[in-house]
Amino acid sequence: MTNDKNLSNAESGNQNLSKYDLKTIKILYYKNICINIFLGWFLLSILWFLFIAVPLWIKKDDSFLGIVPPGLVVIFLTLGLYKRLWWMRIVMAVFCVGLVFMLIASDNYGVLASVNYIVVGIFGIYIFLSSKELFGKDRVTHGELKKAIQDRKKGLWK
Repeated sequence: MTNDKNLSNAESGNQNLSKYDLKTIKILYYKNICINIFLGWFLLSILWFLFIAVPLWIKKDDSFLGIVPPGLVVIFLTLGLYKRLWWMRIVMAVFCVGLVFMLIASDNYGVLASVNYIVVGIFGIYIFLSSKELFGKDRVTHGELKKAIQDRKKGLWK
């Protein structure tokens, strides 16, 4: 009797997870962590933007206008990724394609930086295009994935 009660409680969190096995849920969990790493990268970029832009704005330096558009793009990407809007996974995939081709065409960076950005870009393209369940109104949250993994390991889901 208690096992049936636990089963119904475990499945009530998100019905979409009941069709996945433990391996698939773990893959979604790790993809979610990677998306959160991109979010952290953007948050650090916003801090960098503020540390650069605010002093230039205070000095009324004209170079302030050159860093405002990239800063606004990063703020837009950060907000969209934080809310996990359905169209944000496509925008992020395009951003990752830009990472790959921007550094292939540029001679301003070293070989190591180019390789790192190319790897991050290719990995990001894969992550964002293959994680539809993690975006949109009916998305699966990090907490739901974590709980599903714990419940599957305890044998609460069949």
